[in-house]
Amino acid sequence: MSDANSVAQAIFEGCGTNLGPLIGTELEPGPVSIETRSEPPEGELAVLPIGCEVEDEPLPMLSLASPLNQIAGLARRMLNDEEPDKERDLSQEDLDAVGEVFNLMSGALDQVIRESVNPTLRMRPLPWWRTTEPGDNQFDEGEFLLATGSLGIPDGPTVQLLFRFPPQLLTESTQVASAPAGGRVLLLGLEDELQQSLRPLLESAHMQVEVVDPDADDSEESHRQGDTIILAGDGDDAFERCRRLRLGNTTWTSTLILCMTEPTRSRVVRAIQCGASHVLRVPADETTLLSVLNRVKPEN
Repeated sequence: MSDANSVAQAIFEGCGTNLGPLIGTELEPGPVSIETRSEPPEGELAVLPIGCEVEDEPLPMLSLASPLNQIAGLARRMLNDEEPDKERDLSQEDLDAVGEVFNLMSGALDQVIRESVNPTLRMRPLPWWRTTEPGDNQFDEGEFLLATGSLGIPDGPTVQLLFRFPPQLLTESTQVASAPAGGRVLLLGLEDELQQSLRPLLESAHMQVEVVDPDADDSEESHRQGDTIILAGDGDDAFERCRRLRLGNTTWTSTLILCMTEPTRSRVVRAIQCGASHVLRVPADETTLLSVLNRVKPEN
C-alpha cells in the first residue's frame, strides 16, 4: 500500500513546481496532514473534480480544492495583476486563470499517481466548481481521506490545498514497480552554451551526464538509459518531442524537464499537457537546478 502522506506531499510539491515558472517565484510546500472523514471539506472553496478508473472500474471522485480567494491570488499572479491578493469580485479572466492553475495542478497529480501508485490508473479532470455556487456539483458521499497541505508564496500569503480521495485509491491500485534510482541525466537537443552551463552543475552533484543527439539512429536506446531527460523547450518541435518521450515505451516514466529562456503562461501550460515534469527557466543557477531535480524525481 502506498503511503498516503508521502503521495499527498509529492502531489502538493508537484503543484508548486508546475506553477512556479508562471508566477516567477518558487512556491514552498508546507507540512501535510491526513484525516479520514465522511463530511466534505467546508468553506468557500474552488474544487476540481477528477474522475478515476482502474481497469475500467470507476472509483469515487477525487477532488483537488483550495479556498477560492487564495487560489484566485495565484491565478492573478499568472495574469501579472499588481494587487493579486486584494479582495474583489472575480472577473471572467480571473475565472479562466483559476482553470489554468487547476490544469497545472492536475498534471502534477496525474504524474505522481502514475509513478507512485499505479501506471494503469486513468484520470480525467472535469470542470472546476465553487462551493458557494455548486450548481449540479457536489462532493461524493462516503468515507474519504482528506490531505491538507499548503504552498507558501515568498513575501505573500500561504495558499491552502486539499486533496480528497477514496482509501481504495491506495489499497486496490498500487501494483507499480519501483522507479529506477536517479543519477543519470540525458541532455537532449540543447544548445552548446546551455550544455556547458548545465553539465558541471549536474556533475558536481555526482550525476552521470550524457549528451544525446535527438536525431541519432540509436537515440531510443540512449533514452532508455536516462532517469531524467533535460531537453530544449524553445523550438517549434519541443512540445511534440516531449509528447513522444512521455508516450514512449522506454521513457514514459522518465522525468522530463523542458528548458525555456522566456517561459510564457501558454507555453508552460502546453508543456505540462505534453507530459513535461517541469519547465526550467534558463540560464539557471545550481541551487535552482538541483531544487527542481529533487522535487520532480520519482520516489523509490
